[in-house]
Amino acid sequence: MSAADRDQLRELASLHALGVLSDDERAELARAMAGDAELAAEVRQLEDTAGALGGVVAQVDPPARLRARVLAVAGIDANDASDAPASSAVGDRGAAVRRTDTSVVIRRGSSALPGWLAAAAALVLASGLGLWALQLRTSLDAMNARVERAEADVVRIQRTLDLSQQQTRTLEAKNEVLFAPDMQRVDLAGQPVAPASTARAFVSRHSGLAFAANQLPALPAGKVYQLWVIPQGQSPVNAGLLAPDASGHASLFFEMPADMPPAAVIAVTVEPAGGVPAPTGEKFLVGLAN
Repeated sequence: MSAADRDQLRELASLHALGVLSDDERAELARAMAGDAELAAEVRQLEDTAGALGGVVAQVDPPARLRARVLAVAGIDANDASDAPASSAVGDRGAAVRRTDTSVVIRRGSSALPGWLAAAAALVLASGLGLWALQLRTSLDAMNARVERAEADVVRIQRTLDLSQQQTRTLEAKNEVLFAPDMQRVDLAGQPVAPASTARAFVSRHSGLAFAANQLPALPAGKVYQLWVIPQGQSPVNAGLLAPDASGHASLFFEMPADMPPAAVIAVTVEPAGGVPAPTGEKFLVGLAN
């Protein structure tokens, strides 16, 4: 059912509560209610509201001219309305609903409504308030969606800023290594398993190690490149994992431990994902420090 059809049925439901529907309109509403529990509940609620209003509003006869004009707009014959008994008021709901196990039947009541003007005004006001509440809820939902998008943007920007700051610190550290008085350059050569691979390391015991490799072969799943710094006569020191891009380029900065002896060998091996505390895999790059 389209939104326009739903709005039309709601309008019929409001007019039904006032008892001003034509026979065809009552039949149309009854058919719609038979297959739409939500609409049937809305009709019952409007009837209850109309009935309650009819019981609490003081019965005041409108001026004859105003009454005639309103009845004409509603399509009610003025003579029929004047003949209707007072008991057929809003409290009788004009058109009542009787529900059975197999169908929904709308029963026509009197068209004349004691307190009809006050009840109609109240129903119009209630409909307006309902529309206003719906519009307010829609606005709040849209505002919440905008707030969520803004929060997501803030998180994304913060992550980008953190990454940029980290990259800046790494570049500054590498520059310190390059201009350190004790800087030593180590060229690494590709081993038989990766003859086209090359790498270069700049080592400073006080500033750290800046490493860059090129043309590293792509690795199978579950494997990773790991960089090692090997001091003379000591066990290899893990300098970190390498993550080559699509062209095989990878770079890394390693902060040298203060008590670490000068490096004698720098090597790259292939290890299980996550790295290992000591090298176990095949060497892909090896370089000797002078």
